Parts: sequence; C-alpha cells; structure tokens
Amino acid sequence: MMGKWILAVLILVAVSVMTSGLISALADLAAFLLLLYTVARKAVNKAKYASPSHVTSGTESSPCSDRGQSDKIDIVP
Repeated sequence: MMGKWILAVLILVAVSVMTSGLISALADLAAFLLLLYTVARKAVNKAKYASPSHVTSGTESSPCSDRGQSDKIDIVP
C-alpha cells in the first residue's frame, strides 16, 4: 500500500527533473502534497489506535509525578 505512494512521488519527481518552469513547479508541489497527505493520514491512524493509558488527565500537581509511566527523563538543575 505504501509502495504506490512512493512510486507516485518518484514519478512526480522524475517529471519535475525532466521538465522546467511551471510544469516542474507543479510536479514538485504535487509530490510534496502527496507526501504530506500520506504522513498526515498515517499520523491520524496512529493516534486513533494509540492506547489511552498514555493520555493524562492534567490533574497531576507536578510533571514528575508520573515517572513510572513515561520514557522521558526530566533533568532539573
């Protein structure tokens, strides 16, 4: 499924390289928008299926109170 998007972008970039002027600019724009659409769609799907255990309610008093649940290390001088 991802292969067809990559192929479409490669074809648009090849068209852009072989042409000049407005056609080249439009092919570059189309390739960029196609990549942007693909990444945004993947991010939305990833967010939709993310587990709700990583979502905090915002009621904690300090950002370090949930150290057991986070992968990040908060270094305070």
